Amino acid sequence: MVNHLKVVNDSSELRSTIEHVQELQKFGENVLDATKKFGKLITNKNEIEGLPVIALGLAAHSAVSKGHENATTENGEWIITLDAPSFIVVLQHARNRSLREEIYHIEDLKEFSKIQGALEANDLTHWDITYWCETLYGFVTIVVETVS
Repeated sequence: MVNHLKVVNDSSELRSTIEHVQELQKFGENVLDATKKFGKLITNKNEIEGLPVIALGLAAHSAVSKGHENATTENGEWIITLDAPSFIVVLQHARNRSLREEIYHIEDLKEFSKIQGALEANDLTHWDITYWCETLYGFVTIVVETVS
């Protein structure tokens, strides 16, 4: 048993696995940081038509906290974040379909990438759906081949 542990401890496979786990941890930290940084600035009230007053207040508060000092619930500016209370209300109530789609795709892609362990995801604002679909498909293929 002791000899087996020594062999495993010195194996390149174990070192590779440890490095992979460390990369996944770093990825998770990057996703969290990027999620906290993300904010969709909205200056036109027509873009967020349909949102409840409380959601507008939350979005205005987010705007104030990110340096838009004159933001108000009634007149904006508003920032939609990837925090659940912010983006879920947009998905449920916003009449602006393109805004709902944009927020949905960003949140969905972030979640899928997190699950798949995409190591390149450092900044949500640069996410490209086509790129990530191809990259993550390749990652899943490698994992399946490795496990098989």
